[in-house]
Amino acid sequence: MKKRNTNLGDKIFKWRNKNKVSQEDFAKLIGVTRQTVIKWEGGEAMPQSDKLQKISETIGVGLDQLMVDVKIDQAMAEVAADEVAKEKKTLSPKAKLTIAAIVILIALLFGIILIIVGNITSTNDPEGTVSVSKFDIWNFSMENVGWIMFGVSISASVVLGVVLICKTVVNKKKLNDKSNGVNL
Repeated sequence: MKKRNTNLGDKIFKWRNKNKVSQEDFAKLIGVTRQTVIKWEGGEAMPQSDKLQKISETIGVGLDQLMVDVKIDQAMAEVAADEVAKEKKTLSPKAKLTIAAIVILIALLFGIILIIVGNITSTNDPEGTVSVSKFDIWNFSMENVGWIMFGVSISASVVLGVVLICKTVVNKKKLNDKSNGVNL
């Protein structure tokens, strides 16, 4: 897990380094495990009030200052959690492209179905010309609507394909530039 800077964690870490005290020894002084000290320093956990008193006495910082540090650290953790929640609510570009591809596929399939149904339901009159289907809406036969949806879906598929190819080319260029030491 990524280390998060915290006021309290930084104070403990600096005091330990200045006084050449290991995490294990500090943990024994406070009455906790080494893993607990690691979590405090990494900002993954905050000490309980009885441990804050012991930390205050050990590192020579007033309890009131440690309490302020804990409040600041908790506020920073809440802000970080809000940012993570916002990131999770936003769809990634890959997810957006996948949704677009699914919508295009559904429209394409629906268009093909309309073309087939339009052909099946149309009737030939005696002179050999095709009459209009009984399912016409606004003078559009189902077959015509199907062909329109088919054409739009194919066009959208081509556009989506071009976008994906362009993104792939740009990403490959960025990777090549990074591997060659060029900063973007």
